[in-house]
Amino acid sequence: MLREIQMIEFTKEEYLAVLKSEIETLKMYYYKPNESGTGHYNTAINVLEERYKTLQDSLITQRLFGYP
Repeated sequence: MLREIQMIEFTKEEYLAVLKSEIETLKMYYYKPNESGTGHYNTAINVLEERYKTLQDSLITQRLFGYP
């Protein structure tokens, strides 16, 4: 039996808050720059940080210029 997945709508601000929390969690528990074998965590952190910056810039632009 397959279950139907419910989609939850988030505002951009809520999404950014969750994304920031996930970045901080990765940094706190998994980021070990001087340890071998943790490169995938470092990469994930960098990718999420770039995504956060992109979304934040988009939100700022939206607020300044009224874009959807």
